[in-house]
Parts: sequence; structure tokens; C-alpha cells
Amino acid sequence: MIKTVIGLFASLSGAQSVVNSLENQGIPRDDIRLVPEVLSEPDSTIASSNPTTCGVAHSSERPDSETEAPASVAVDLIEIGMPEKKAVYYSEAVRRGGTLVCVTVDESKVETARNIIDCHGSLDINNQAAEWRRSGWDGLPGDSEHRLVVETTYVLGA
Repeated sequence: MIKTVIGLFASLSGAQSVVNSLENQGIPRDDIRLVPEVLSEPDSTIASSNPTTCGVAHSSERPDSETEAPASVAVDLIEIGMPEKKAVYYSEAVRRGGTLVCVTVDESKVETARNIIDCHGSLDINNQAAEWRRSGWDGLPGDSEHRLVVETTYVLGA
């Protein structure tokens, strides 16, 4: 069964280190996606001929506004099975300059991908969201949750 493992990093360079480690463990580069703050221009070194957000195809054109890019990240994550609240958290992280590493692997390699992502210091999305709320971020309507549950990687797939 195929699953997607997602980790959040504070910088593109940190995320690129994860990509290198994943490749060194035999995970093909085609199965690894980076989601930077703003969707890449077609001539960017990160953009591919068929850009995707965690496996979902999207346009490589720059969005019309700053909010359009994070909204498309949330939509893409929801389309691959992430709950809406979690997708909003990850898209807000991207809007704030974070980089997502999304790895599509067979179930037998989930722990390898998760361990690599965690070893490189992936950020805890729940704690990030709690911090943003303390500084005034509204999140989703009715989302006043202030839990401190550690979640440094997220695995999608049934």
C-alpha cells in the first residue's frame, strides 16, 4: 500500500538535506516533493515539468496573490486525504516560509522515511499552530485548540 509521509522544515536548505538523505536510502527523487513558500516559477530549479504539491498536479504559474498559494497547498493536501484542519496548518506553515517534504513510499518504507524526516529536525505542526494562535492567527473558524501533541511527521494513506 502506498503512503505519503510529510514533514515541515523551517528552510528550503534543511528540506533539501532531507531529500539527499532519502535518496541515499534508495527512495527515488521522483517520489519526493518539496513545497516551498510560493509556488515556483517554471524556470526555477525546484520546479519540474509537471509540478505537484505532495503528489497532486498544479499549475507552475505564480499565484495572483499571497493567499492563493497557501490555499492551493491546503486544497492539494485535502485532495490526497489530509483532514482540513491539518491541511490549513501545513498551508499556513508554507505561507510563513516553511518547506514541506512529501515522500510517497510503499508501506514497507514508511518508517525509514519518517525516521529520516524526524532526524533532520522536522517541526511539530501542532505546536507551530498553537504558537501562531497565541500571536493572533485565527486558523479555521472555531479552531481554538491549544494542545501540545507532538507531531513532527504526518502519514497519509489507508
